[in-house]
Amino acid sequence: MPAVKEATRRSYEDAINLLNSTQSGHKALEERRRHGQKLDGGALKQMKYWLGCLGYTPRDLNRMNIVHVAGTKGKGTTCAYTNSILRSFHNESSAPRKIGLYTSPHLVSVRERIRINSEPISEELFTQYFFEVWDALSAKQELGYEEKPTYFRFLTLMSFHVFMQENVDAAIYEVGVGGELDSTNIIDQPVAVAITTLGIDHVQTLGNTIEQIAWHKAGIMKRGCPAFTSTRDAHALLKVVHESLYQTNKTRFRYVVFCTNITFKTRQSKSDLTNFNVNPAELKTLQAQKEMAETWRRLDPVARVLVVPTIEDSTDFIQNIGGGGSEINVLVTGSFYLVGGLLSLLEDTIS
Repeated sequence: MPAVKEATRRSYEDAINLLNSTQSGHKALEERRRHGQKLDGGALKQMKYWLGCLGYTPRDLNRMNIVHVAGTKGKGTTCAYTNSILRSFHNESSAPRKIGLYTSPHLVSVRERIRINSEPISEELFTQYFFEVWDALSAKQELGYEEKPTYFRFLTLMSFHVFMQENVDAAIYEVGVGGELDSTNIIDQPVAVAITTLGIDHVQTLGNTIEQIAWHKAGIMKRGCPAFTSTRDAHALLKVVHESLYQTNKTRFRYVVFCTNITFKTRQSKSDLTNFNVNPAELKTLQAQKEMAETWRRLDPVARVLVVPTIEDSTDFIQNIGGGGSEINVLVTGSFYLVGGLLSLLEDTIS
C-alpha cells in the first residue's frame, strides 16, 4: 500500500507553480556545462529512495509491463507509434485495459507528459497525484533528508505513482537523457526496450563520441528482455528530404521567421510552458535566432527571413501577409515549447 496521503484541496495552478520551482535554472545548467559535469549513479539511488517514499519498489513497477525507449532522434515518435499499436490492439481485444504513456517535453500542458489511453490526465487527477507525491517527499525532507527531486525526476516519480494508482497494465516510457543513468532507468524488468537512431547530443553529460553515447543508451537493456534498435544514415535522409521538398514538389518557403520560445509580447508564457533553463540574456539579444537566420539566408537567398522576439510577434507577421485575407500554410518546427506556445495562442484566439 503506498505511503502517500490524500492531498488537501489545492489548485492545479498551485501544483504547476510548485513544479516549476523544481527546475534547475539556466545558471545551474551553465555551471554544469562549464565544469563538464557527468551523470553518475547517485541519481538512480536517489530515485529508488524517493520511489520508496511513495511506498513502491522498482520491482513493483514490473506489473505495468513497461516498454522503455531511448535514443537521440525518434524516441518520442517510437513511443507514439507503440502507443498507437497498443491502442489498436486494445480496440480489438480490450487488452491491455489501460495504457500509460510518459514522454517529454510537452506542447501546451505539462499533463501531456502523463497520458492514459492516449489522453493527458485531467487537471483534477494531476493536482491530486502531484500533491500526494509532493507531500510524501516533503515529510521526508522535514526529517532532514535530501531535497526534493528536480523537475524531470519529480514528474517521472509522479508518473509511476499515477500509473500504479490508476491500474495501468501496459506503459511506455521515454528516456530523458542517455539511458544507463537516466531517472527512468529504475525500471527493474521492462517487457521490451528500444533504442532509436544515435547521434551526438548532451556531450557534456554523455560524452562526445558515438561509442560513449551508445554506452549510455544501451544501459536500458536488461537481461532476458527483448531489445530493438534502428539505424539511419543522417546524410542520406537529409538528401531525400531536400529532393522531396525542392525538386519533386517544387516547394519553397517564401517567408522564414525565427523567434524565441516566449509566447506573448509581454515576455511571458503560460505557466505550463515556463522554462527557467534558458539564459534570459540570450533570449534578450536573440543571438541564436540571428545566427540561424543568417544560415537560412545562405541556404535560400530568395526567401524573406526575419527575426522577432516572441511567438506572438510571429503570428502577427503571418496574419498580415497578403493583407491578412489569404490562406497561408505554416510549418512550425524547432522545439515543443515553440509549437506549444503557438497552439496556446490559437486556443486563446478561438475562445
